[in-house]
Amino acid sequence: VASCTMVGYSLARFKFALNKPLTVLCIIGLALPPDLLQIPLYNLFRNFNLFGLIPLINNGEPLNFIDTQIPGIVLGALAVGLRCGLYILIMRQFYRNMPIELEEAAYVDGAGVIKTFIRIILPMSVPMLVTIFMFAFSWQWTDEFYTGLFFTDKTKNWLLPNIVKIPASLDTEYAAQSTYEVAIRNTCGLMILAPLVIIYLFAQRTLIEGVERSGITG
Repeated sequence: VASCTMVGYSLARFKFALNKPLTVLCIIGLALPPDLLQIPLYNLFRNFNLFGLIPLINNGEPLNFIDTQIPGIVLGALAVGLRCGLYILIMRQFYRNMPIELEEAAYVDGAGVIKTFIRIILPMSVPMLVTIFMFAFSWQWTDEFYTGLFFTDKTKNWLLPNIVKIPASLDTEYAAQSTYEVAIRNTCGLMILAPLVIIYLFAQRTLIEGVERSGITG
């Protein structure tokens, strides 16, 4: 949410040489099938060398970030994670529709770009921030693409597939076993959906307002 908001604001307000090409890349990124990125992403974090700098200080060996949280953190911080292109375009559209006179007045009063963004722009962006947060949380909460790609050793990480299964202590032969197992799996499914429902109940009004302001209502 933070990285996509800053990128969207910069694309909407600042004029620089790569503004339009970067916007086009965001659109292209939405059109690319995720399977196309599997091998490059895996190789990137399996042999992470940071433009060849890591081997220079690590005895010639790159770093291996597979089965760690680092790939998700890096992708999110750099606004290139799951559906980040969509969040950037939503924020860019929102800021393009915002009156620029607000920022110009702040600049006249002596505020810099960062202070203006934090003190004026962000408070006015709350509906949009809630909107992309809910989109991001919903997609990440049930994501299997990145978890299956970066977490190869399921025993080291506590993922949803580790939860939605019959405990070994209950996996025995008894009457109506299949019915009992279905009840357990259905309960696990409801518990997984519960955080999404709770967040939506508290943020429903703000979400609808954000969708209306984003210009993606069709």
